[in-house]
Amino acid sequence: MTLLLTLFLKSLLVFAAAGLLLLILRRSSAAARHLICLLTLGAVLLLPLFSLTLPAWHLPAPAIPLAPDFGGTGLSPAIAPSPGPPPFFASAPPAVPQETVQEAKAANASSPSATPAPPELGVGGLLTFYLLGLLLASARPLLGLWGIRRLSRACTPIEDKPTLATAADCASLLGLRTPRLCRADVPVPMTWGWRRPVVVLPLASAVWPADRLRSVLLHEMA
Repeated sequence: MTLLLTLFLKSLLVFAAAGLLLLILRRSSAAARHLICLLTLGAVLLLPLFSLTLPAWHLPAPAIPLAPDFGGTGLSPAIAPSPGPPPFFASAPPAVPQETVQEAKAANASSPSATPAPPELGVGGLLTFYLLGLLLASARPLLGLWGIRRLSRACTPIEDKPTLATAADCASLLGLRTPRLCRADVPVPMTWGWRRPVVVLPLASAVWPADRLRSVLLHEMA
């Protein structure tokens, strides 16, 4: 349970640092802020693996001096017992019958307080929670990739030269290679891809003015 609490606190620190960085870079591009969010999510997902495999780093704690032991009594000098003669009337404690001792042991063994404590959550339990969280966190991106694949099959490549020339000019201005352009029945422009980037324009973009088309392409490429 201590490891689970440690991972929770470390995750809070990672999210807090990412939030502070996003606040500082609030005027930067959407791509930069998106990259910070992706790196934060990846760091939190890999945090349990790093905590279990990498060596731990412990801060040295200052040593606290212990009080001297006076005669095995553990008392301070102010209240240490003074030597003196034994008490005059010293008597031995009364003997306890053996049956009473056995009954007390049986009562203690059957009491609820004597039940063993439940075992702590081990590495197997933490790994199960980690895999479950990883599955839940990956569900939405996987659904998004499936939707992109379906939309890619429904796209129509753009072949008109004015639009292609505007896209090439925008890509040259941003220092990028020209993405693949296509049109589909979508409400807003969108883009995806890394090695083969794609910019999808709505069907109504065929009649857009040149200035609007240029601003949209610059936004999507950025």
